[in-house]
Amino acid sequence: MDIRSVKEYLGASWKSVVERIKSALDSDIDLLNVTNASILSNSGKQLRPLLALMFARACSSGEVSETTIRYAAAAELLHNATLLHDDVADYFRLCMNHAFSNKMKKVTFIHGVGQGILKDEIVKELKQYDNIHFFD
Repeated sequence: MDIRSVKEYLGASWKSVVERIKSALDSDIDLLNVTNASILSNSGKQLRPLLALMFARACSSGEVSETTIRYAAAAELLHNATLLHDDVADYFRLCMNHAFSNKMKKVTFIHGVGQGILKDEIVKELKQYDNIHFFD
């Protein structure tokens, strides 16, 4: 049985998870909507929500609760967020390595207002180099 068949088997439960994911990603910012549409169109296997629904059905006589649907959607959203976070951090490191391999003598990094895990990682990465000046 392939993943498409599993999604068909799950029927309305699967459609509810997909709708909840789409709803969570809906924004009034056009750029975010374009980015989110791209993420949804390249969503991979979506094993986490599929497994959540399958286990729920197996453990509850075939019933899937609204709570299970919320958790299944949340698992996929969290997984995608960690993948995006890793991609941004990896791209940052790639750019830094490129800058140094091309013998850039000085890099200036200006970060916007706010706090976050990604910002903390970038600052930690930047502090490893003497020839990088950054403004927080």
